[in-house]
Amino acid sequence: MKVSEERFRSFISSKGVICLEDKYVNASFPHTFRCLVHPWHIFNKKWRDFNSSKYISLCCYCSGTRSYCNEMIDVALPNLIKRIGECPIRGDDLIRLECQTCFNKWEVGVKYAHNTYCRECDSYPKWTKPVVEEFLLTRSIVVKNWLQYRTVVDPVIVSCPKGHEHTIIVSELFRSLKGGTTGCRICSVAASRCQTIHSLYEARGFKLCDDYINMHTRCLTECLRCGSRWRTKPVCIIHAEVGCPDCSEPNTNEILIKNILSNLYKDISYYQFPIKGPIYDECGKLIRNYIFADFFINDGHSSWIIEYNGAQHYSPMAIWNIPQDEAEERLRQQKIRDEWLRNYCLTNQINLIEIDGRKFKKTKLIQLILSLVEKGKLPSSDNYEQLKADYTSRINQYCTDITNYQDVSTIL
Repeated sequence: MKVSEERFRSFISSKGVICLEDKYVNASFPHTFRCLVHPWHIFNKKWRDFNSSKYISLCCYCSGTRSYCNEMIDVALPNLIKRIGECPIRGDDLIRLECQTCFNKWEVGVKYAHNTYCRECDSYPKWTKPVVEEFLLTRSIVVKNWLQYRTVVDPVIVSCPKGHEHTIIVSELFRSLKGGTTGCRICSVAASRCQTIHSLYEARGFKLCDDYINMHTRCLTECLRCGSRWRTKPVCIIHAEVGCPDCSEPNTNEILIKNILSNLYKDISYYQFPIKGPIYDECGKLIRNYIFADFFINDGHSSWIIEYNGAQHYSPMAIWNIPQDEAEERLRQQKIRDEWLRNYCLTNQINLIEIDGRKFKKTKLIQLILSLVEKGKLPSSDNYEQLKADYTSRINQYCTDITNYQDVSTIL
């Protein structure tokens, strides 16, 4: 039978503890509790463990079912009082303390350490509501609701400098301020999220130049390789893996060649044509069992293979968080595959055309393919003249300078 909220709170109150959370979940969920006798005793426990407890007090520390530790005593001790030596395990054991004002030393029971004070100079701090409020205002933190505040181990509702309201124990807030943070969970999650986004950008070779808002708000992005900048959504960089529009154009120019060849040779051209290996390096190590030629053409008499070689065929591409040695190894294997393809074409009497992707892109690539047909290095086509006139008119229509033309989608 599910325990009601009223029964849950009345039972734990009769056993000397209160729940610091607003809502009861279930018997297997560890809730956060505070001892009514010793307010600095804060612990997590499940309801089913309470229900089967044989102790009069359900506080883990008062009943002796949990040991004290140095961190708990340091939090419970008043300001200007310091612990000397290790904390005893049992609550009835004595702990030695020292006043940081007059350096007086005395002993007190562990369970009473939170109420101790120096009898020589009376350095017990009075963390009243006005004192706490004035202290927090110096850090731009406003107390919205005091709840049932009595000591620094009680929770209050505060607003961080960015306006986020959250509930936090005053002593934990003091500890967060000492560590350089405001203790706001929303700010910490947002900072962690923003840091993760920046690290994901850097792993792909990019830099986020604007403040991150969300995954679908365009931000200014900079390519660390070529320095170009453009605005795009973070989801495109992280999940869709969109590259730089200037130095990284995966398959854009290959698709352009495919469209041209499909218009010239409708039934005799093939894209990503498989060629069986195997391919070994100079040490006899197997690299590939087969490779794919970018384009293969066969008119019944002769055969042609067109390879569009990107920058990775000529230099190591140590980008997107790839180590330099791994990039050099990839280049070495790429050159072995390229040399194997040349020998394969020479042996099987296949005409091999290799296009340098660093020099021929977009409209220059269109002109190159058409000039290869005109010079006879590619098979002739009946609709060549019509296709050439069509491409030439479109290029002249959308740009005056052929070398500066960027958008090939309108040509296709």
